[in-house]
Amino acid sequence: MNQISSLKILKYYLNYPKTSQNIPFVSFAGAKDCLTNLLEFQCEPSTYPEHIYQLSQICHNIQTLSIILCYDNVSNGLKDLISSQNSLKSLGLCIYNDSLLKDIIPVLSKHHNILTRLHINVENVEGKDTTILSFISSFRNLQELIIFTSYVHNELQHMIFPNLQVFRFDDACNFSSHSKIFWKTMEEPLLIWL
Repeated sequence: MNQISSLKILKYYLNYPKTSQNIPFVSFAGAKDCLTNLLEFQCEPSTYPEHIYQLSQICHNIQTLSIILCYDNVSNGLKDLISSQNSLKSLGLCIYNDSLLKDIIPVLSKHHNILTRLHINVENVEGKDTTILSFISSFRNLQELIIFTSYVHNELQHMIFPNLQVFRFDDACNFSSHSKIFWKTMEEPLLIWL
């Protein structure tokens, strides 16, 4: 890693986790200096949570974070990585179990004033329609909100996002109930996808 002065983007998906988990890339010579200024990180953290924890000790200025959660729990390393960021502006979450969403919500609260982009995809593999998206209302400075889930009821209807410019909602079962969101919250034209 000594040949890379400062890495800006890291995509961390392990196709061969048993082989890769034994490669402690975060502790390579020069890794700390190389990863300190990381701006964008994409990962499936359940593959090897120790690497994520190690990154949380080094990287504190990530602006764009994309996470795929598909196992039974959210590691403390991932929670530490999210909460240790000082300038997180864009967050993408792909979650395959709504209980994982409930587990990660508390660590997102630190970023409620600075987050401007939120993309959230909740695939409820348990078949329940219990996804809770009310936590989104705390992100008052959102400019872009994209939601992929069929399990939203009327939660979004009473949320106000004064800076919202882009709103996209996929898998909407009933447009008329969700259309109230736009007209109650926006004074300016808004780019909408449904």
